[in-house]
Amino acid sequence: YAERVCFQPAGEALECRDSVAGTGTRYPVLGEQGRNVTLVASDEFDAAAFDVDIRGDVAYVAVDGGVRAYDLSNPAAMPLLGVLDLPGSFTINDIEVVEFAGRRTAYVSDDATLVIDVTDPTAMVALGTVDNSGRDPYSHTVQVGLRGGVPHLYLGGQAGIPVYSLANPVSPLHVGTIALTQEGTHDMTVDGTRIYVNNEFGGFVTVDATSLTTPAEGSRRNGTFYDHASAVGTRGA
Repeated sequence: YAERVCFQPAGEALECRDSVAGTGTRYPVLGEQGRNVTLVASDEFDAAAFDVDIRGDVAYVAVDGGVRAYDLSNPAAMPLLGVLDLPGSFTINDIEVVEFAGRRTAYVSDDATLVIDVTDPTAMVALGTVDNSGRDPYSHTVQVGLRGGVPHLYLGGQAGIPVYSLANPVSPLHVGTIALTQEGTHDMTVDGTRIYVNNEFGGFVTVDATSLTTPAEGSRRNGTFYDHASAVGTRGA
């Protein structure tokens, strides 16, 4: 990476390549460890780690075949609190942890979306799967957003975006499905009633989900390649 250079021609997207040829504003790559960022602790295990969600001082890590929980109260030590093995779960990609109704519940994307009680990280319990009756049970990404003060679960897979009320966290209730003009959701961000979707080869699209019965696609930016992931935040006040 030492010779890798990023540059941005006026009005065009930022590009990074091994060749130093290019025009526009040039940005040096800082290397594997960025400026003002220091590795504090790490853990190595025989599985791929795909996603992490943090609640309080506990990090819940989705890995091939299960979930691992770590104590972050002393980040330099980061002891392992518990491991939940899920034999046969090898398409795990994403995890969302929700604190509601007096418990912590994790939702993990897999061939069928998993529901896990993680209230006690030393003794996590698999409760079952989300009821996807009549819908594609596979989810690649899971996101949670509030609707009317109640957390709702959004599943990104192939056939639209099913939405579930988590009024009862251990028994998600299907309340609607957001249809997309092009199938495929690799990743998404839920911000209130607006959803930002990485629509795979369909590009990046915004959806107004104020009404789950009549959701409306907004702007769509078609990319040249597969639209993989994004993060959305608030800028300014």
